[in-house]
Amino acid sequence: MIAPGPGNQTLRDHSLHIFQAAVEAVDPETAVRRHVIRSGGLLQIGASKLQLDNYERILVVGAGKASAPMAKAIEDILSDRISAGAIVVKDGQPPSAGSTRWGRF
Repeated sequence: MIAPGPGNQTLRDHSLHIFQAAVEAVDPETAVRRHVIRSGGLLQIGASKLQLDNYERILVVGAGKASAPMAKAIEDILSDRISAGAIVVKDGQPPSAGSTRWGRF
């Protein structure tokens, strides 16, 4: 245990900042937004670049606890281009955790 003292508040503040940064780094929606970038008709996923005009339909499919917030990020990025989609989420997961645009199973 760290003894109380004037310098310990700074240590606590730094520790809290590091913890918050770690939580943000693994947030599924934030991670998708960091790695999936759209610029007009160009979609970049990591190092891969796709011309959206080359695709007639775009389907979104996801499963697991993180699928709802990840699908929400994809919907925000590609909203006008998504044809359909389905995500499998935990029973009772709140609608605010992701899009209500497609089927949730």
